[in-house]
Amino acid sequence: MIKGVLTIVFDEPFYKAIFERIDGNSYSVAQVNLGTSLPRMPEIIYLVNRKYSKLNFYRTTIENRADRHINPKRAQRLAHTATQPKANWD
Repeated sequence: MIKGVLTIVFDEPFYKAIFERIDGNSYSVAQVNLGTSLPRMPEIIYLVNRKYSKLNFYRTTIENRADRHINPKRAQRLAHTATQPKANWD
């Protein structure tokens, strides 16, 4: 089963789109900054139809849990931490 969720959140001062993709035991998340103004439906449709294939999804595995709704704020935090560069202390 493949499941996808798009959540639009307002993270002061920007609106962000959080894409979640669940495929079996694989969970992927991507975040897109939409700007400071409220996104309109044509912009969201364009993003999903034209830009979805170019998104950088960050993948993790899901332990054997039933599909459950993930709080949008938690999804936003996961996307934020996944997109931050890792410190290299060599």
